[in-house]
Amino acid sequence: MSGKAEVTEEPLIGLVAGAHAHPANLGALGFAMMNCAATGEAFNLFFRYQHMDNRSISSDVVEEKKDVVVTLQSPIYQSDFVAVWMEVMAAGFIS
Repeated sequence: MSGKAEVTEEPLIGLVAGAHAHPANLGALGFAMMNCAATGEAFNLFFRYQHMDNRSISSDVVEEKKDVVVTLQSPIYQSDFVAVWMEVMAAGFIS
């Protein structure tokens, strides 16, 4: 468990935080989410230009039928940090 999950005793802290987030608070990702018709379209738009703002995380977006699979990798950050960040993004998108 991450430190945040241990302190809050909430193993799904990323999802809880995302449920209380509005897409407008997510900057460029929020803009894409509010202005694209589909999830895949929003993620493709965001991650196409995301490297211009943040080169510490590389991404890959694959649409598989009705699913959108986003893979994040970082040579700098540990995978548990990237996982929580992804949960926040996903929960903010669907809330």
